[in-house]
Amino acid sequence: LTVSSNSRFKISGRWDLTAVLWLDNFGPTIETFSDLNYNKVSETQKDKDLTLGGRLASTCRVNENHSFTGVLNFSATGHNEKITNASGVQTSDFDYSQSFLSTGIEYAFREESFSLLAGGLYDISMINKTGAFTQYGNTSANAPGFFFSGSYNISHEWEIFAGVTIRNRFPSLRESFSGALNRFKANPDLKPEKGTLTDFGVLFRMESISLKLSGFYNSYKDLVTQIRLTAAEDPQRRRMRVNLADATILGTEFVFDYRITRFLGIE
Repeated sequence: LTVSSNSRFKISGRWDLTAVLWLDNFGPTIETFSDLNYNKVSETQKDKDLTLGGRLASTCRVNENHSFTGVLNFSATGHNEKITNASGVQTSDFDYSQSFLSTGIEYAFREESFSLLAGGLYDISMINKTGAFTQYGNTSANAPGFFFSGSYNISHEWEIFAGVTIRNRFPSLRESFSGALNRFKANPDLKPEKGTLTDFGVLFRMESISLKLSGFYNSYKDLVTQIRLTAAEDPQRRRMRVNLADATILGTEFVFDYRITRFLGIE
């Protein structure tokens, strides 16, 4: 069940405020089976997730070319995890909780053929309850981030664009502390990912047709990924989430969009 609200307030002719609030209540059930026919349940995990989140964004337009936007995002998540065995006997009951706070400011410049966005942000992760790993509770981490992007219209049909973002991603509660019915070996020592994401490309638009060709080059430090543990490391050979020292991901994307009519298109 998800409940949300979205409100916009006009403070003045050049200044407005947008407020978003949501509440998400989710209760999945996960089961493991003792045979490949899926006839007998060996373990059941019942989760209860409750998340409250919100966003405040305020934009001030200095004039028709320049504007500033300030943003504050927050979320607080509570997660309960109950596991029962094949006989219905409860074997564990753990609580987890985590909060995020992110704030930033963006500068935008727009004119007829050129536009750019630039800004900075600051993220804070606060971990309170950590299930069986109580020694990791009541800890926090923080990191700054930056972004820049620009586009230029060569002509009425052609546009070139490029952008770069530097940001961290904090591990989630599940990634750090949950074993997912013993499919994973928890790793509470996971560190945040540090990424530099770059994209660039060209866009062609003509009446009902648009073509977009772009490339991206992303470099990471401490990228979170999954590995299969060896028998020497873990007799059950479970998976485990770990930090890679470095990783680079590059690629291209081509997008074609054709509007046949106002209500029908091919993409």
